[in-house]
Amino acid sequence: MSDFTDLAPTHAQLEELRDIAAELAFSEGTTAMQRAARDDQIRSAYAAGFSYRVIARYASVSHGYVRDVVKQTEGKRR
Repeated sequence: MSDFTDLAPTHAQLEELRDIAAELAFSEGTTAMQRAARDDQIRSAYAAGFSYRVIARYASVSHGYVRDVVKQTEGKRR
């Protein structure tokens, strides 16, 4: 049997993860108005013909997030 202790994160990796989590928490702390404005920009870019991937790259969000925003919009129109 192999020893899995080498898979445990190092102290430096834990510090890096903590920093990343703090940045995410800060970015997730955006106001509802800021999120709504970003979502409106995503919808506008999609309506202009840009792909999910291009929008995600320039909006600094995941491809899935863009897809979900667009699907929510399409669901409201029906």
